[in-house]
Amino acid sequence: MNLRPLLLPLLLILLPLHAPPTFAAADSATTLHWLQQRLEREMSERAAGEWDWNLIASLLFPLARHQQRHPTAEDAAVLERAARRIDALDPGGLACGALTDRYLSGRFLEEAGFALQRQPERQRLAGCLAEAPRFDRANTLLLACRYGAPVEKPFIEQAAADLIAGQGEDGAFSDGGRSGYYLTTHAMLALHECGGHDAAVARAAGKLTRHLEPFLRQGFLDGLAESLIFLRWVGHPAADEARYRRALAQWTSADGGLCFAARPGCRAHWHATALWLELEDEAREDSPSKRMKKNDGRPTPSGG
Repeated sequence: MNLRPLLLPLLLILLPLHAPPTFAAADSATTLHWLQQRLEREMSERAAGEWDWNLIASLLFPLARHQQRHPTAEDAAVLERAARRIDALDPGGLACGALTDRYLSGRFLEEAGFALQRQPERQRLAGCLAEAPRFDRANTLLLACRYGAPVEKPFIEQAAADLIAGQGEDGAFSDGGRSGYYLTTHAMLALHECGGHDAAVARAAGKLTRHLEPFLRQGFLDGLAESLIFLRWVGHPAADEARYRRALAQWTSADGGLCFAARPGCRAHWHATALWLELEDEAREDSPSKRMKKNDGRPTPSGG
């Protein structure tokens, strides 16, 4: 679930956190509606060949999970429309990043009860594991290990080894010598789901934990929210998570959206808002240290 940058914007590092706006934080129903509207706009106002699959997967993840937790006919109709639109599109021409996001979207929908006819192609996914940039490789690895996409074990093992080869001593993952926050979160989660890589996962979790307070000071709300969720999933929940959630809540607007970065006049962003809904839904279940297990009905985001 991601914007795929390899470096944090310099602005986030240099500028201090501004005082939050004065509006009251929205409830989860309002945030849910914000995400549904944004998904509908993407899929109805743009031609299918121009869809942003990163956005679609990132929105479907919390929407499908919310439907699993709190099923309603109205919310189901939104997901049903999305499923039919996705199934009508031939994924053959998609590049690896979009292809993996498309199949992750399908898995999210299926776990919420909306089956798709088009399933992952073994040869295409194996190629993505072998040749795609590490961020896309991490997501394809996640698709294989978490959701059982048809990929032979040697391809999975090689992709995992390649990710670990790109991890520095500080726990961050890199590609081509450039480290990146979103690559680190997604590689950590993929390795966790594949199993047998506890040391690499722990190093990455330590890196994220050390950056929670700097992210809060810098106003990097998207990174703060993603870190809190991913740390939960890999069994390293933040000790002071409630305080960070309260800080995030101060930057949610009356229409339910959350800003990507805490800046005066900031507008709600789809990625940060998707993370916010999932984080709040999980917090209400009061299970911060619960490990995300295979086949437990909990979807995993694509792009953070």
